[in-house]
Amino acid sequence: MANELISTVQFKTLAEAGAIQYAAARGTMGGYVLVVKVGMAEKTLAMTQQRRPKVFVTLDGLASVAKRYGVRRFDVDLAGYEPKGLF
Repeated sequence: MANELISTVQFKTLAEAGAIQYAAARGTMGGYVLVVKVGMAEKTLAMTQQRRPKVFVTLDGLASVAKRYGVRRFDVDLAGYEPKGLF
């Protein structure tokens, strides 16, 4: 993942400033990551205290966090989604 990682604090600041132009839930191994576009850069929400993307197991979890920080709309990209286990 080549995107810059951002903390929840940075994410909240960008959302409150109205700087987020686009948001997406992108499928990955075991769930989804939240990616936002700010200016010309895409940024991925990182886990607190760790420098790796926060992987949400469900879209409900991702939507809850996105809404809490002011994102009201996001796209879903399932291209990279791989469930952890078998159905």
